[in-house]
Amino acid sequence: MGRLKNLVKILSLLLIVGGNFLPTTVTATQLRVDINKTQVIELNQPATVVSVANPNIADVTVQSPRVILVIGKATGETTIHISNKGGGLLTYDIFVSPSIVNKVTVNLGSSAVQTLQCLPRCIPVGNLGSGPKKGGSSAGAPSAITGIAQK
Repeated sequence: MGRLKNLVKILSLLLIVGGNFLPTTVTATQLRVDINKTQVIELNQPATVVSVANPNIADVTVQSPRVILVIGKATGETTIHISNKGGGLLTYDIFVSPSIVNKVTVNLGSSAVQTLQCLPRCIPVGNLGSGPKKGGSSAGAPSAITGIAQK
């Protein structure tokens, strides 16, 4: 019986001490950022290390040890890890997408689509997934579109 008590004490001690060295599960916080826009992360403790998995998708600027700015650069997903002196680790899954606010997409036929930014007048902007156009506007597409955006 005495051996069983000693074994239980040893196992309890190992769980208490050894549990501090076991890896912990980190739950990621999801953060959505528009391209060319910024989201602010305010921390409870000062950050010691900030890293971005793919800086082509999102970039970070450390404004102060407790304020991190996340800037959307290109459509996609990446991860930001922030650690502090106490060994804490924060993980953010960053989802960057184009802003759809005040944009209108016009179907100009079976193969032509035009995206317009409407604030306050509608002007053509680049379409998702298309590169810069060479030689002006598309054949058959209007060269200027006029209108006032209304909410």
